[in-house]
Amino acid sequence: MQGLLQLVQSPLIATRPSRYCALSATAATVLVVDRHTTDIINCVVPLLDLYDENIATVEHVEDQRAGDANFEAIYFVTPRPHIVDCVIADFNRPKPLYAAAHLFFISALDDKLFDRLTASKAKPFLRCLTEIFVDFFPVESHLFSFRENHSFYTLYNPDCRSILDKEVARIANRLLSVCVTLGENPVIRHYRPLHVTRESKTISYKIAALLQAHLDEHVKLNEHWPPAGSRGRAVLFVLDRSVDPVAPLLHEFTFQAMVNDLLNIHDGKKYSYTLKGPNGPEEKTSVFDEKDKIWTDIRHLHMREAIDRLMADFNNFCAENTNFTAKDKATNLNDMRDMLAELPQFQETRDQFSLHLSMSQESMNLFEQKKLPVVGMFEQDCATGLDTNGKTPHGLVEQIIELLDDPALSQRDKLRLLMLHTTHRNGIIEDDLSKMIQHAGLSNIDTQILRNLDLLGVPTIKKWGDKSKRSPQKRNKSTEEDAYELSRFQPVLKSVLEDHIRGHLDVEMFPYIKEAPQENSGVVTGGSLRSARPTWAKSRTSTHEARPRMIVFMAGGAVYSESRACYDISKAHGRDVFFGSNEMLTPESFLHRLGKSRAPRASLNLPCDQPILRPAALTILPPPKHPEPSYKPPVLPQPASAASPPTLQSQNTGSSASSSKSKGLGFHRSKSKNGSVDANADGQDADKKKHKKFGLFK
Repeated sequence: MQGLLQLVQSPLIATRPSRYCALSATAATVLVVDRHTTDIINCVVPLLDLYDENIATVEHVEDQRAGDANFEAIYFVTPRPHIVDCVIADFNRPKPLYAAAHLFFISALDDKLFDRLTASKAKPFLRCLTEIFVDFFPVESHLFSFRENHSFYTLYNPDCRSILDKEVARIANRLLSVCVTLGENPVIRHYRPLHVTRESKTISYKIAALLQAHLDEHVKLNEHWPPAGSRGRAVLFVLDRSVDPVAPLLHEFTFQAMVNDLLNIHDGKKYSYTLKGPNGPEEKTSVFDEKDKIWTDIRHLHMREAIDRLMADFNNFCAENTNFTAKDKATNLNDMRDMLAELPQFQETRDQFSLHLSMSQESMNLFEQKKLPVVGMFEQDCATGLDTNGKTPHGLVEQIIELLDDPALSQRDKLRLLMLHTTHRNGIIEDDLSKMIQHAGLSNIDTQILRNLDLLGVPTIKKWGDKSKRSPQKRNKSTEEDAYELSRFQPVLKSVLEDHIRGHLDVEMFPYIKEAPQENSGVVTGGSLRSARPTWAKSRTSTHEARPRMIVFMAGGAVYSESRACYDISKAHGRDVFFGSNEMLTPESFLHRLGKSRAPRASLNLPCDQPILRPAALTILPPPKHPEPSYKPPVLPQPASAASPPTLQSQNTGSSASSSKSKGLGFHRSKSKNGSVDANADGQDADKKKHKKFGLFK
């Protein structure tokens, strides 16, 4: 079973020119990248592996370079105007920088940019041009991100309405990369909130409809895609953050989510700590990723289970190591820390155990300092709408007043508690809310964060006499005994996937973009929607390849509890579940995004509002006369009424995929018999020279 890291790595390693042309397999080449593609490479391919593929050096296309005409160059770049101009500039000079160019774009190349490239002086040097569709970041084997920390604003901020369609188009284009990489032309379902009037209610639909148009066009232009296989057709869910505003607010007590909430973790994988060494304290900064087996073993375990696993694994290591006697055994985290200091000769093992030990200890210290046993119990009652006995909780108002008055709690934790209480009650009477804000001592900024919940469909104010509350979360009595009291809540996403697998998912709230598939989607029962430590059925890894995959995209940011839920579903039902979002949120970053969601657009410093600085590689040339292609928003069909799921037929969009391409959504490209781009054929219609698949310049 290949994960995203391997699937993205394959085309990167496969870009060796010797695989596509007459260049010798032993000939060294130069790899030319841009800022964005450098980050993608760093996600999946260690630099040493590239050198093993006869890459002589790595250079940045935006920078001035000396070049070497003895080498051919592989360009792994973004299809943007200034990047294409940099490629042209490398050969539009008396002495070209390289002997030839092999161009690999990470997403679809605009027709105008293709024409600009093939009409330039770079044309005689072009040996191949292809789109390899890897414009996303594989974070884990089944988790991807777009690393877009601005998307929450462009999707939900009312002052960004004019650029919403442009943001939707960018998301749909990048989701196409995910689907192409996975080799899936999925059935698409999207979230459609019912009885909601907020402006952002169609976000999921817009992304899903545009992605469907891209997929239809990709299938039309690539007759052998998707590749044939024994597994059924995948299902892709397009959701947005409003589907579950509770999950980002809760204190989660599984290892990965807890450390990202409580500790200063950079980019979800880097942590600085103090290591107790044989010569005294040592300052360390470590990275934990898919190569760290300890991390992959414990990241989805409840913290208590993770600590037990850490100590068990460490004691097993000690038992196998002759440096320790049979009596040496760690019974707690402090014992483990002392024994690790005696392992200087096993530096890699020592550092790995020390990293996770340090995160565990610091998390548990904060667990007590922040009074999370009490805070967490209140949060769970609000989030689930049920107490530990499965009954409607009573006395929540008295409890929250006591918690808000507690000086030991931080302002951020008080804000989260009040937001969860407001969500549970479907809003609070204005006077009561003002009194609670005073009890908590919240600042104006914190108060604005709370009130901005309405942008996600959560009413913050209710009228007198309105006693409505959110519906309590479903209970699964068969596995209730396995649930931790502080981990009773499960993300809405988990219920969505479980209900889909069982064939019970509401088609009004989660309609299909096209008609629902006739074939059985692979209904499997078992597993729990509520337990933080479910008892799995017997191993089903052998069936992963045969069962239809599920792909989930959460627009506006996702949280680690949702990622864990997808892994849980995958393990419980024996099918791959791939999960991704614009960015991975922590509770702190979620509050930060929400707090600026009514700020003026000019104050947000959005990437689309920043000028594109002229790259240093172009300073020797006059500015290009070609303006950046203007964006024209696609014309999407209106969502169907809530009475029935929308279908392309009923929306008269059966041929919209091809017509939409004239609106800036992609290509009009046809293939020659050998599937190549003939860049030297003059006098032919441009559309007949272009195609979506791999192309060689002859």
